[in-house]
Amino acid sequence: MLNITFPNQEKRKQILTLSTPIILGMLSINILDLVDTAMIGHLGNKALAATGFGSFIFFTLFSVLIGVSMAVQSVTARRFGEKQLDLCGSPLNTGLLFCTLYAVPISILTILLAPKIISLFSTDPEVIQMGTDYLQWRVVGLLAIGYSLTFRSFWNGIKEPHVYTTILIFTHVLNAALNWTFIFGQFGLPALGLKGAAIGSSLALWIAATVYAIVSYVKKGNEMSVLRIKPTSSIITSIFKISWPASVDQLSFAAFLLSLFWIFGQVGTEAAAVAHVVITCTLLLWLPGIGFGMASLTLVGESLGEKKIKKAKQWPWDVASISGPIILVAGLLLYPFSNWILSCFIHDPSTLTLGLFPLRLDLLTLWTACIGGVFVESLIGAGATRTVMLMKMLIRWIILIPGAYLIGIHLNYG
Repeated sequence: MLNITFPNQEKRKQILTLSTPIILGMLSINILDLVDTAMIGHLGNKALAATGFGSFIFFTLFSVLIGVSMAVQSVTARRFGEKQLDLCGSPLNTGLLFCTLYAVPISILTILLAPKIISLFSTDPEVIQMGTDYLQWRVVGLLAIGYSLTFRSFWNGIKEPHVYTTILIFTHVLNAALNWTFIFGQFGLPALGLKGAAIGSSLALWIAATVYAIVSYVKKGNEMSVLRIKPTSSIITSIFKISWPASVDQLSFAAFLLSLFWIFGQVGTEAAAVAHVVITCTLLLWLPGIGFGMASLTLVGESLGEKKIKKAKQWPWDVASISGPIILVAGLLLYPFSNWILSCFIHDPSTLTLGLFPLRLDLLTLWTACIGGVFVESLIGAGATRTVMLMKMLIRWIILIPGAYLIGIHLNYG
């Protein structure tokens, strides 16, 4: 029988030890995204809208690679639990191959088709031009982000997330510095505006991928065959079986966000700018929830590798009982500062007022989504990616998108 009471001290220590570095790493991403958004906010509503369109198209493109990275973490954790350390690097090597085969052709196509893609979301010529420039330079980093996600999953799978966290924090600080340099034209360089933000981000991603490869090869090349052995047909099959439902699920999520941004675009440039800012701000709560979920994924996978089925079933409940209250309290603490938070990014009074309600609603409710995220990641750790995919498809495409269009456009609630 499952124990739904608060976990004991030993379990709390395991959960927090594994999740804290992941959460800190993810928060470093979000905090620096907030810094980037604040810098772009000085360029105006059109720049914020163009960045929103470009960013979520880029997210759609690399969402497939998130599914691959989930499979890498799941299989790596299973091998780690089975004490087959010499095989822990094989899922990583396979994941890097998958990333290369996907990202290279997709990047080329996107660069060629970027103007047509952006024009689907906005009719404003200035937004289309800025969004095109931003997307074309962002997609240069598509392969790099795939590599980084795969290395991250490897380090999480072997329960050493502090390695990935350290690299992540360094590269995202570098990202903010590069964006500041290229956006505003520091050190004698020309001010490139929104294009400069994309160039800085892509350059930081390639630096991160290079550092990940060097550190992983040096620290785990001999012990775990990292970057040393070719993928076998069996490991390719294993990664593919787990990754394709997760990749389809992530692609569905990205398409869901793009559909929302299309709806925002129908409301107007101001609404698209608000959506970009609110989503970036609420990631401050959402990403820690995902961090707890990734910790649960590893704990479930390791327990299954050890043949401890009951323990694997218990982990999601233990992690959720810790993560839910933390996210709820954080949202309640941030709620009184909603106006101040938005004013850091939005400088037009009417646009700021438009963003208050959605931000406050998210602050009050995101804790429930984070608990759901823990169980979703745990199911992925158990290999049940198809179940997760079908469940999310139903919620997104039968309930959320039709509801958003009906209420936002048809009923004119914006």
